[in-house]
Amino acid sequence: MLSEWLNLWTPKFTKRVSQNLQKVHDLEKGLIEIIKYGSKIFTEPDLKRRSKETETVQIYIKALNTILIAMKEKRIFERFGFNLPKQKEIKQIPAKLLLDYKEWEYNIASADWANVQTGEKLYGYELPSYLNAILNNNINDNLV
Repeated sequence: MLSEWLNLWTPKFTKRVSQNLQKVHDLEKGLIEIIKYGSKIFTEPDLKRRSKETETVQIYIKALNTILIAMKEKRIFERFGFNLPKQKEIKQIPAKLLLDYKEWEYNIASADWANVQTGEKLYGYELPSYLNAILNNNINDNLV
């Protein structure tokens, strides 16, 4: 499969050293690993001293903007090689019908849509405290 992929895209667009081919044992972890390269929002400032603490995680706006501009109108995922068998019905999240969309505004503080008149949250999403700390304290918005 790797050989076919390299032949299909030619050395102009891809190199062997750039291809990471691994068997996926856990679908969720595999998808996370693939998707995180779409845009690396959270970056360790010192890769030699990796830490899971939120004080060290940074969001570099300039770098993220560069990545997003470079990826604009590019395919990140490419279907290749086979069709998966059809799966049984997937559990769907119940939809809410909004008849007057003007009554709802996005509230960045709660990371949810809120009814302007009642304050009711649309989804009830709770932003994890560690993510809230990163977003409030660790954004490097230096664009130079």
